[in-house]
Amino acid sequence: MKRRWTTIVVVSVTAITLVVGSIGVFAAQENYGNQFKGVTLRWIVTPQSVTDAIMNMLPAFQKKTGIKVIPDMMDEERLAVKLITENAAGIYSYDIIPIRDSDGLNYIDRGIIQPLDPYIDAPYLPVPMNVEGFPPAFFEALCVREGKTWGIPLGAGTISLGYRKDWFDQAGFTEPITWSDVIAAAKYFTKGGQYGISVRGAKGHHACCTWYMTTLHLWWKTF
Repeated sequence: MKRRWTTIVVVSVTAITLVVGSIGVFAAQENYGNQFKGVTLRWIVTPQSVTDAIMNMLPAFQKKTGIKVIPDMMDEERLAVKLITENAAGIYSYDIIPIRDSDGLNYIDRGIIQPLDPYIDAPYLPVPMNVEGFPPAFFEALCVREGKTWGIPLGAGTISLGYRKDWFDQAGFTEPITWSDVIAAAKYFTKGGQYGISVRGAKGHHACCTWYMTTLHLWWKTF
């Protein structure tokens, strides 16, 4: 019988599901008598600050629930390729996986993930997931497809653009309003061994935020 992953995170916006999403709640509660003792969950995860916070909660989570969570850290680019490649080969190595909003429909269509609805209000969970606590529009846009829930949000972020006002004032530039303004200023200030603009460009989450969410959509004509 074909096994499918149970989702845990919707990234990019990142979402964390069921068990890992409950880690902080469980860690703050009383001991549940190790009712899940012997259960091991494999969690494929990306390096982010929120990941570090969850990692720190794992020992308390295991102590109070009996569930052992084994993380497997890798950048988002490798992670997506690994999940799709393993799925094509009928291999399912993980119980908890991150999902970028751009990957959700692909994972659903491939049968990589399964809906979380049967688990959200499961009577055997001592701490139920309170999905009603999320803003409805946010939750629906990220986690719901075809009337089914495929993930639980963990957090959301935005991208901002900053500039050196003192440099702009000295050069006679006004505050950048369009991407053409940004590009013109970047070209002007690229001189004398300095770069006119810098962006997050490391592999994984950083490149995803900069290039996928901003550059790919807005700057593609400049490359």
